Amino acid sequence: MPRRDGLRFAIANDATGSCGSLWFIKQDKKGNVYLGERRFGHLHKISLHEGDDRVCRYSEAKESAGGPRKADLRWVRPETPSTGLVFVLHLVFPTNYLRKSLDPWPKEILRVDPAPAGRAAVVGVFFTRDSPQQVTAQIGTAGRLLSDAPMPSGEFCGFVCTEDDNWQDIDIIVPASHHEEWEMRFTAVLPEGVQRTTSLMLPEPGDGSLALVERHGYRVASGTPYVQLTKQHFTLSRSSTPKVWRAPSSV
Repeated sequence: MPRRDGLRFAIANDATGSCGSLWFIKQDKKGNVYLGERRFGHLHKISLHEGDDRVCRYSEAKESAGGPRKADLRWVRPETPSTGLVFVLHLVFPTNYLRKSLDPWPKEILRVDPAPAGRAAVVGVFFTRDSPQQVTAQIGTAGRLLSDAPMPSGEFCGFVCTEDDNWQDIDIIVPASHHEEWEMRFTAVLPEGVQRTTSLMLPEPGDGSLALVERHGYRVASGTPYVQLTKQHFTLSRSSTPKVWRAPSSV
């Protein structure tokens, strides 16, 4: 069960320095569960409500937005079955888009191993009415149960880490807008001497649940030659970029 002050976790390998963003899991006194991640001074939260209120939201937290704001993404999670698990969210961390950490993570951060190169680690969020023992038996060796949060309604929300063996890298290019001279590139291949200093959280179709894919990228001047792009890649204009876009850490 997550502590009131939050369980913090990250996709991270201390030996190689590869990592994703730092995430937290918290539960309030009403039993609602929140996930969140902070990058470059912006805090975004995912809210998962218990009981009949099955509306889920993803938005910038009022702490960093300067007050309440409309949800960037909003969806209704499936009804929790009487037995078995129903997934409501998948956080996808493709290994070839992880960044490098300059400093080791603090010891209290729960490490989740990255998947092998070319694959993705996935943190699945599910609701169930089964007991933790039943859930553990159902998961078996296919995944790692990171945390669970019992709720007053008799449900509990669980977090399990697995690997997506079928993941295919997809590069994303975000061209410069009319008043800028740089563009963002999220490529599996990293140019020599370049560090990943920005990130993009992009919603993608899931199997009845929302999937959010985290990619770390870099900024280059417009017209810079491309490194080798993946077979699947596309251009994403800033006007159509979801608001889970992150600005670069420096301008």
